[in-house]
Amino acid sequence: MMWFALALCLASFSHANRTSQHEQRYASFTRSGKLEEAAKKEMRSFAKPQCVSSQKATAAARGITVPDAMVVSYCDCFSDAIMEEITGEEVRHYLEQRAYPASFHEKATRLSEVCRKKVNDEGS
Repeated sequence: MMWFALALCLASFSHANRTSQHEQRYASFTRSGKLEEAAKKEMRSFAKPQCVSSQKATAAARGITVPDAMVVSYCDCFSDAIMEEITGEEVRHYLEQRAYPASFHEKATRLSEVCRKKVNDEGS
């Protein structure tokens, strides 16, 4: 049992260290007030899978079936679009407050509608 507790403790420290490294990296990517391309690319790699799992969970909770291709197409559109519009200040705000500012939510809502329309038009 002690070994399990020790392993759990070390895993927690490892996760905290990785999270801290990401935060430091994103903070350095945003010093100029703009999100640099390297940060956008890295954040996209996390955003797309998170979007897919979130969209699938939402659809399942509502009892609807959405084809995987539509979910992936929507998430490709959304993650690419949001990375083009998110600012360094919005990322910094998130890192400091653990919540996105209203400006980010407004962009996300608008871009979500744009991507939904695009995916629906492609499926028609």
